[in-house]
Amino acid sequence: MYACAEALAGSVTLAHGSAIFGGLDCAKGWAYLGATTKSALTGDADKPALMAEPSASGTHVEDFAIIAASATTPGSSSIAVLAATWG
Repeated sequence: MYACAEALAGSVTLAHGSAIFGGLDCAKGWAYLGATTKSALTGDADKPALMAEPSASGTHVEDFAIIAASATTPGSSSIAVLAATWG
């Protein structure tokens, strides 16, 4: 998947073999901006912004700033990235 170099809202879960590339200028023929401007993924409140499932071996994420939303419920936490490794 390719993503524009802009703010993106919502949590994302990756499965096996997923690849997401950010930092692209969607208004100028998908030109690469990632060296100076990343895509910014801000997760949903009380959820990890980016989660890799246990089956997600071989996934690839490039040119993203991944931001955890503030926790809104008592006892919850703000997590930017969670890589699940349980079997």
